[in-house]
Amino acid sequence: MFVEDLSLEECDCIDDISPELLPRTRKLNVSDCHNLTRFLIPTSTESFYIGNCKNLEKLSVALPSAMTSLSIGYCEKLKWLPDHMQELLPSLKGLHLSSCPEIESFPQGGLPFNLQQLEIINCKKLVNGRKEWCLQRLPRLRELELVIYHDGSDEEMEHWELPCSIRRLEVSNLKTLSSQDLKSLTSLEFLYIAYLPHIQSLLEEWRLPSSLSELYLYGHHELNSLGLCYLTSLLRLRIGNCCNLQSLSESALPSSLSHLTIKYCHNLRSLSKSALPSALSELTIKCCRNLQSLSESALPFSLSKLTIKDCPKLQSLSESALPSSLSELTIRNCPNLQSLPVKGQKVKEVYPSRDDFKRNRFPSLALSSVISQRNKETVGFKIPMTPEFKKKTSTEEKNSTPHPFQPKFSALPDAKKFMGEKGPKDLSHLTSPG
Repeated sequence: MFVEDLSLEECDCIDDISPELLPRTRKLNVSDCHNLTRFLIPTSTESFYIGNCKNLEKLSVALPSAMTSLSIGYCEKLKWLPDHMQELLPSLKGLHLSSCPEIESFPQGGLPFNLQQLEIINCKKLVNGRKEWCLQRLPRLRELELVIYHDGSDEEMEHWELPCSIRRLEVSNLKTLSSQDLKSLTSLEFLYIAYLPHIQSLLEEWRLPSSLSELYLYGHHELNSLGLCYLTSLLRLRIGNCCNLQSLSESALPSSLSHLTIKYCHNLRSLSKSALPSALSELTIKCCRNLQSLSESALPFSLSKLTIKDCPKLQSLSESALPSSLSELTIRNCPNLQSLPVKGQKVKEVYPSRDDFKRNRFPSLALSSVISQRNKETVGFKIPMTPEFKKKTSTEEKNSTPHPFQPKFSALPDAKKFMGEKGPKDLSHLTSPG
């Protein structure tokens, strides 16, 4: 008997599951089996997940397996990964460990040579021993996504050796991460850093790899300025919950940047003249409660999409501040905004029509009917730009009335909310061994 996908949940009546009792299956999920103490993974399984089995002490593989993905989460008593992983799991591409506080090290002999993706979340003892991981010995780390979330209780270490082939690195709450650790990462394209001490020095003095195309910075309360102009390949930058960042200087960002998102930077007050690079095409500003204005020359001529949400002190956004290249404009929940970026129109007095926009400096803009009003006060509008939307809007304007916008707030969002909920890892893009 063969089953494509099998799940065992809340089977508290068993403490051991023999592979002979299970049908052959490609995907096997075992969860919430609280009396389960040991488990032998069937050799036919290609993707295996086991989670929230609080008494699991031993996880093993008896024979060489074709498994490509192994995920273990919330197994509080598990101390070791399966023995001889290098020999018994030669096809393993993804290894995901979460909240297994008793795992201290990888198995003797190391991880499988074909491993391409490694994720470790809240495994204190394992992260403390990361100097012994010897990841640089793995020859197929070209597509490795290395993700380490930790609670900040790790031991300080002088140098953590990483393989030069890593393209994606996400690190949160480590006490130490120096430019020496990152120096060898000449292929690094994506970097996410959260709650890291000495971030200011890392960005400006020690410097990040110049190969970066995407950079995410979150939860750095000591960060008060940016000096990233040396990142000449950077295309996307997201900054969140950096409460002491007050402004962006003229030399803060590289000229290559095309997408910029700023969220929950509550002391950001303004964007100064020439702060944004000339190649910027999309700008998003959300939940910056002290942002008051955008200077008339702050926005570059290349900008095609502008989104401003939940900025309660923003008072003005003049027509002259917007470039003629703008094709999509969204403003939402900015209750003190006194005027729309269209001559003669007051937010609290009138809904501008599509013709108002078409007659002005923005020939690509078409106003939608998504204009929200609460207590006779307009708090948001959106202007998307596709012909399909224009046809749909024309019909909606005749048959619908404005609906109230329901703001969603989070006083202090965590890093996961900022990055978005992460689903199961997709390994389909990774290359097959051989």
